[in-house]
Order: sequence, then structure tokens, then C-alpha cells
Amino acid sequence: FTENGVVAGALYGIGTAGVLFWNVLTMSLRQALIPEALFGRVQGGYRTLVWGGIPLGALAGGLLADATSVPTVFAVSGATQLLLAGALWWLLAAHRDLVANAFAADEEPAAP
Repeated sequence: FTENGVVAGALYGIGTAGVLFWNVLTMSLRQALIPEALFGRVQGGYRTLVWGGIPLGALAGGLLADATSVPTVFAVSGATQLLLAGALWWLLAAHRDLVANAFAADEEPAAP
């Protein structure tokens, strides 16, 4: 979207921060909501989906760039990430009690 290196760096930083927050939130939720005995399996399934989706996204991005332009790929990718962030926000709000109870169950009682 820009040829200015400072603006591009700032946009890259914003995107990186989004990935950081996503990873922290989803890992925290998985640790709180998933029983310890199943955590490894769930983590393995999650990683399979994420890492398996990367080549599919690269293929879709390449096809879209070929059909339109490279900036279009970034616009579509950014819009998709915003939609996913909105969906996560909605899920967290819709299940606020479940999430709060899961984190409360992990807290240790205060020592007397």
C-alpha cells in the first residue's frame, strides 16, 4: 500500500502485534479450557491445521495476485484477519462465563 519504508515498517509491526496477541490469547484459552490429559492432542491438531493451512493460503494468495495484483492480496488478507479477530472477540464475549470459570479454576487458593 505504500512505498514509504517507515509506513511499511509500522504496518508490519501492527500485523506482527496482531499475531502475538492471537497466539497468547489462543494458547491461554487452550490451557485453561482443555483437560491436561487431552492438551497434547489438541495442540497437535491445532498445529496441523495452522501449518497445513499455510501452503493453502500461499497458493490462494498466488492465484489471487496472478488474477488481480499483489496489493489486492494484502487487502484481502488484512480484511480476513480483521474478520477472524471479530469472530474471536464475539466468541470470547458469548462465552465470557465459561472462560472466566476456567481461569478461576486454575488459580491457587491464597495461603493462610
